Amino acid sequence: MGILDFFASLDRTALIIRCLGYGLVAASVIAFFVSGTTRSVVKKILSAKALSREDARTAAELGLKGPFVRSVLRDRSSLRKTVRKTEADGGEARFYIPEEKADGAEIRYVKRSSLVLWIIGTLLLAAATEAAVRLVPMILGSFN
Repeated sequence: MGILDFFASLDRTALIIRCLGYGLVAASVIAFFVSGTTRSVVKKILSAKALSREDARTAAELGLKGPFVRSVLRDRSSLRKTVRKTEADGGEARFYIPEEKADGAEIRYVKRSSLVLWIIGTLLLAAATEAAVRLVPMILGSFN
């Protein structure tokens, strides 16, 4: 039985509910990786003591690389309200967190996340999706 046979056996309502539910699960997974990257960026900047324009470090000096890092450090990202960017003589971007924002950044980005809560929430979302697949058709059928 191939994957197309599986989808052909589902009715449209179940297929729509599963697409929406598991689309939300996939979005949750991506958001988890982005928040983990954000946490890593803030931790590395704080541990490097880059708390002023003079102490700013490049992404390479901080050991930051990858597509999620570029995403969270791009201009107009929510993290950029906390992380400041300056350019060195060579034009290379350097990052720092102003000293007055360091404590708030640690609380907001480092201490606030929980892997266990994320796993529980994602599993509950998947379970709710499967419950909806079974309940919605019964509810809709009761109107006939």
